[in-house]
Amino acid sequence: MKQEHRAIENLIKGLNTARVIEKETFSRMVRRTLNVREVRPEELPYKVDEKRFKAFSSRNTIFSRAYWDPKIAELRRRMVESMKRNMESGTPGYTLVDYALEEAAWLFTGKHKEIRRKARYFMDISGIESEREAFTKLVKRIALFFGADLVGVAEVDPKWLYAEVKEEIAKYPYVIVMAFEMDLKALKTANEGPYAGEVGLGYSKMSIVSAHLAYFLRYLGFKAIPQGNEGALSVPLAVLAGLGEVGRSGLLITPEYGPRVRLAKVFTDAPLLPDKPIRFGVWEFCRECQLCAIACPVKAIPYGGPSWDGPTISEEKGVYKWHVNHERCYAYWSQIGRGCGLCLKVCPYSNTLWDVHRIRALKEALRMTADHM
Repeated sequence: MKQEHRAIENLIKGLNTARVIEKETFSRMVRRTLNVREVRPEELPYKVDEKRFKAFSSRNTIFSRAYWDPKIAELRRRMVESMKRNMESGTPGYTLVDYALEEAAWLFTGKHKEIRRKARYFMDISGIESEREAFTKLVKRIALFFGADLVGVAEVDPKWLYAEVKEEIAKYPYVIVMAFEMDLKALKTANEGPYAGEVGLGYSKMSIVSAHLAYFLRYLGFKAIPQGNEGALSVPLAVLAGLGEVGRSGLLITPEYGPRVRLAKVFTDAPLLPDKPIRFGVWEFCRECQLCAIACPVKAIPYGGPSWDGPTISEEKGVYKWHVNHERCYAYWSQIGRGCGLCLKVCPYSNTLWDVHRIRALKEALRMTADHM
């Protein structure tokens, strides 16, 4: 046990790299500024009616429906036509080079599904169980080291798993949820080429980092499944992992970056300590703010208060929140020939400037790394 403790502590110290320290310090400063507080899951305004709720089927996501629902498949076909039309007309932000940037950014998306390498541990790692707190800290630092911007841990709540894989994934007690920041300047170009490239790059990062982290855990002898959007609804798990709250747009709102994040996850049986959900006023703010609803060209984001059911089969039933109409959203995508990010662009939480905290965090990281050179 002493050997495992020493190894974990040494690696934690070894991961005091500038990028890790900067991310940890920045997050700590922002959360202190916003008076972020931890709460119990039952204290969240985001509620579930267990009598009405049913496990959501991945088949009913708007993207999956494009392959079996004639109505959505037609929208997908129109999107391709819109892309061609944009390129032929040379529409600024939608030219051939803009689409080339977008496609290149998506290059490594889904590569995490191709991991076939087996674990290769040579020692008894059962002692790590008694080092749960230190091991959890280590795993979080490794996620930041590989490229995540935020990371949290939650116990797996089976109701958020997709119906098709619920039985398989429910065997894993924990899920590590990671968030990846979208650059604010790129977001301001929504819905043009740089924005689209930033989205694709986020998905590539999701695949790469989740694969790295899962393989680290596998090498130690634990089971670990890296995932992007598949397997489970990412936003509820991110809420449970303490990364943020749910907003009017249906997206996760983080203290550090607002909704301009992409989410990935790793399900595992490694001995981890779960984080607690947080509150910092998002739910209350979104009740009054309707900027994302106003900005949506097709009124896919609702006005007014939350409701229990979504308007189409692509949304959950029995969940108290703001439900986005994904059919309207996807229809607009098909019209413009690209995914839309206007709700992200106008969100006040996206536009909160933490420049002072960023500068201070960078200075702290440089100071600490310089002290160890």
